[in-house]
This record gives sequence, C-alpha cells and structure tokens, in this order.
Amino acid sequence: MDSARALGKAGELRVQSELLLRNINSAVVVLDDGCDLILDSGKKLQVKACRKGERTKYMFTFMSGTYRAKDGHRFKKPQDLSKVDFVICWCVEDNWFLIIPAEEITGSSMVIHCKDFPNKTKSKYIKYLNGWGKLKGEV
Repeated sequence: MDSARALGKAGELRVQSELLLRNINSAVVVLDDGCDLILDSGKKLQVKACRKGERTKYMFTFMSGTYRAKDGHRFKKPQDLSKVDFVICWCVEDNWFLIIPAEEITGSSMVIHCKDFPNKTKSKYIKYLNGWGKLKGEV
C-alpha cells in the first residue's frame, strides 16, 4: 500500500474513533465514490488527512465544491464534494479536526495550511475546529 492510501485509511479510522467516542455510529462505504463514511443519521462524510511535515501535503485545498490534492508539483483531478454533507479534515501531527459542511465549500475557495493552523486564531476557518456537534445538528 502506498503512503497516500495508508494515510487516507488512517484518516478514516481516526475519524471513526472520534465519532464512536461521541456516540455517533458510522459505516465505511465499500465502494468509495466520493463518500468515505455514512452516519446512522444518513449524513455522508468525506475524510481528508494531511501530514504537517511533508512538503507537498501540508494543506487542504477546496475550490468551488471540489477538493484539490497535490501530487508532487501538480494538482490531481479535483474531487467532487456534491455527494457528501460534511468534509472532515485531520492534521495528523497536531491532531486537530475541521468539520466543514459541504455547502460552505460550494462556490468558495479555501486553502488551510496545517503548519499554521489553528495557531492563527484570526483564521476564518477556526469556526470549524473540532466542531463535532455539527454532525448531530448542534450549532
């Protein structure tokens, strides 16, 4: 298994662990077509994991309802996020999570750098930090 796939699977398992600790049950989607996990409530999640120290993998990049991953120096084909309700980003080394409603990504451009976040408390993305309650409908 290559390191990118291993990191992706580790992200899914890590998010499932956090969900279980919050009494939120989830299931892994066997055929990943843009959705990684489905909650008992029917909400669909896409999980993204990022390593802080790797040169090409230190940021989460969203553009107009898609996720763009860098492969070396080029962006890979954008991933459509229209099939999910939330995107959950996990920065491995600092162990923080962003729980982002997918509709807030549509039509906007977001670049979140793991190396700086969440130390930049003035970041407009701080509102997503560890917002697990959003998955239960809490504000």
